[in-house]
Amino acid sequence: MEKKNAGVEAVDKALQILNAFSEKREELTLTEISKQISQYKSTTSRLCASLLKYGYIERLPSKKYKLGNAINRLINVYDDTFHINDLIQKQLNFIKDKTNETASFWIKSDNARVCILKSEPEKDMRHNLVLGQPRSLERGSSGHIISTYHDLKTQNKNKVLKDEFSISHGEIDPEKASVTVPLLSKQKTLLGAISVSGHVSNFNKTNTYNFLSILKNSRLKLEKQI
Repeated sequence: MEKKNAGVEAVDKALQILNAFSEKREELTLTEISKQISQYKSTTSRLCASLLKYGYIERLPSKKYKLGNAINRLINVYDDTFHINDLIQKQLNFIKDKTNETASFWIKSDNARVCILKSEPEKDMRHNLVLGQPRSLERGSSGHIISTYHDLKTQNKNKVLKDEFSISHGEIDPEKASVTVPLLSKQKTLLGAISVSGHVSNFNKTNTYNFLSILKNSRLKLEKQI
């Protein structure tokens, strides 16, 4: 337990070092960093050595420290993530407008699936989704897609891989239905699942395949942009 607490404290102090830098304090000496985080210079030196090792800070010829290139890499990852989410959200809004049903984007989280983006129509009889709420991977069309592409056990796995879509009628809720397609990266790994869901009465065969066509078109647009 003591080792764990010491490790957490070290991480906390390392983050304090990074937070010590600002637009007005782009370069700091070891003494200045020590004062900022209220630690002995010897302790601060060891923490800085770890941050130097992984590129989060750099040591200048003047012996001062500044933020390193690893920070820029994290900024780029952050920007890319929000850029991708913006693109997906625009397509979800488009899908919702075209289908008048709830459009959503699902990802795997631990042993569950969660909806991280959605667009819901303004009508009473719609599928209300809670962002971030864990749902089963074993049921629902988005669950089947995510399970299939993460090589987990799921029903009709070979068919899902071949067709690249999944349809669910009343599987979780007898009044709900959904159709889902995968969203793949350029490396053909699963980024997530794009889904349309709503009241089962709106998901007859004709509507379901119309929804599927809209989903497939949005998927193609996104995979060209991402």
